[in-house]
Amino acid sequence: MQPKWPTAGIETPPPPPGSGTGAKSAKIVNRQGPTALLRPTGTRHMRAHGRGAMTVALGTTLLVQSSLACAECDPAKSAEPIASRFETHGDAVYDRNTNLTWMRCSYGQVWIENGGCSGSVKLLDWDSAMGLRLPGNAAWRLPQKDELGSIVATNCKRPAINETLFPGTPSVQYWTSTTSGPSYAWVVFFRTGMSTWNFLRTTPFAVRLVRTGQ
Repeated sequence: MQPKWPTAGIETPPPPPGSGTGAKSAKIVNRQGPTALLRPTGTRHMRAHGRGAMTVALGTTLLVQSSLACAECDPAKSAEPIASRFETHGDAVYDRNTNLTWMRCSYGQVWIENGGCSGSVKLLDWDSAMGLRLPGNAAWRLPQKDELGSIVATNCKRPAINETLFPGTPSVQYWTSTTSGPSYAWVVFFRTGMSTWNFLRTTPFAVRLVRTGQ
């Protein structure tokens, strides 16, 4: 019997000690798209069938549609000039400020030269996201919370990111490698650019890989 993708159920954990923050409700979208060149080390989340496959297909369509809208940017807030901070190299972009190189497309999408990111974003649970490997280059990894937060465009939302550098980014949650308890990990919600700690690792979210250096 082939295993299915994890369900989108969420439990509400207690707040971290000393945070002073109550638990928040979580809105989860369960979607799956075609794979790109990246692949998880395991295969248990790569197949779906029956009723689950139909649910996945519907979610993929919604996710692709959500990425077509342009970001809403506040003209009153100054945006950092791209040329002074970032170097683009085809499907990757180097950040001089943090010494990090990012995949311009989310996991599941394919980079098309002069055409941006094509295809659907594929959502993974945290364990699968942590196990992603790029054939021939083991340096690519899931970013830490502060690393992923460094590419949030504070003057924009829906998505809160520079779409010239990262085209086709949906306004959804992206996993980070930073944990917040035995069963939870941090995400960055690119609808608003906010980081959130109270999500079960079994929840499927989007992934953008990073590596240190150029």
